[in-house]
Amino acid sequence: ILGNFGDSEDLYGTKQLAEQLFGELNDFRSSNPNPKASLLVALDYLQYINQGNDDQESRQTYAASLDSLMHRYKTNDFSTEIRIAQINLLESEMYQSGNGDSIRTIIHHLCTEGVAAFPSYSRIAVLKNRLAYMEQPSLEISGNKTFYPGSVNKLDLKVKNLNRITLSLYRSIIRPETAYLSSGNLKETKEKRGVMVRQQVYSLSQPNTYQIQDTSFTLPALEPGLYECEVASPGMSETVTHLFVISRLAVIARTLPSNEHQLLVTDLQSGKPLKGITVRFFENKNREIKAIASAISDKDGLVSVPVKDENFMYQAVSR
Repeated sequence: ILGNFGDSEDLYGTKQLAEQLFGELNDFRSSNPNPKASLLVALDYLQYINQGNDDQESRQTYAASLDSLMHRYKTNDFSTEIRIAQINLLESEMYQSGNGDSIRTIIHHLCTEGVAAFPSYSRIAVLKNRLAYMEQPSLEISGNKTFYPGSVNKLDLKVKNLNRITLSLYRSIIRPETAYLSSGNLKETKEKRGVMVRQQVYSLSQPNTYQIQDTSFTLPALEPGLYECEVASPGMSETVTHLFVISRLAVIARTLPSNEHQLLVTDLQSGKPLKGITVRFFENKNREIKAIASAISDKDGLVSVPVKDENFMYQAVSR
């Protein structure tokens, strides 16, 4: 019923009617003592009057009302419903503030406290599931797709609830021009791994079981080529991978006023145009990559594209 009220054009009248209904329901519950039912009415009413109120003052008022209810009903197992409402409020605030870590700490405390206090409550699974989700181990890897030979290169990791990881570095035998087709296809990249270049185990210090920690590791000096980094952890069935290339070359594409395409080949680090670099061109038909042409950069590092199809791909060949 209240959901339909929200679509009414007479919002003021709707609010008055809603408050009247909640008041009558609350009076009825008071005359027929049922503390759990009275609490559920109060929670529904608070949720209704605060829906859509995203300003800080409204959130603080809502939070204070929930705290007041908790003070009143904290010895009852159905106070779990208050904790659920508090967690929902905190989660909505977490994505609108810069205090994600501190809010996660509060949510984790509410969950563990509630589970410990009333483990047999009928809806305690809501808190248990939230805990399980917060403490589920996770691992993400990110970084640049291209690194300059000889420079200090790093990959970034986001880790949660893991004490040890194994980093394996392979010289991939995937053809560079088809690498993007393999992105995200863990089975295919595993099948096309070449020689392992390096493997190392890292021990991690995790302050708790529910917050994501940022860390990074430095890649060893590598020869030009395509590489795959795999990160795994004991107890996790899934691994994360990152494909990257070591190259001195960078290519910038542009369209001329004549609608012709042109490439500029430069040194990745200095930006200096490079002469005499071979650029290969490919077409992609039904996910099959086929070489169709090649050209060499002039003294200004420029290459005129010898392909009329706009859906071409290109690759500068490392020297």
